[in-house]
Amino acid sequence: MDPGAEAGATIFLTNGCTSCHTIAGVGAPGPGPNLSNEGSKGHPPEYYEGFLKDPPGNVMPNFTSFTPEQYTQIGTLLSGLGTKYK
Repeated sequence: MDPGAEAGATIFLTNGCTSCHTIAGVGAPGPGPNLSNEGSKGHPPEYYEGFLKDPPGNVMPNFTSFTPEQYTQIGTLLSGLGTKYK
C-alpha cells in the first residue's frame, strides 16, 4: 500500500468510520455500506472530498475538519479498495 493510502487507513480507523463501515472484515456491518470494493466504482480520490464534506442523506456525519492532505489520503485509500488494495 502506498504511504497516502496507509495514512488514509489511519484516518478511517481513528475517525469513527469503523462504527458504520467495514473494510476487509474490519469495522461494523452497517448502517453504512461495506467499502471493501469501493475502488471498483472508478471514482478518483478527489471525488471523496466532496462526499465527505457533504454526504447524502442524514445518516453519515460530515467531515469538514480534515485538511486537504487528509482528504487526498482517504480518497487515495477509498479509490483503491478492492482494486489496488485488498
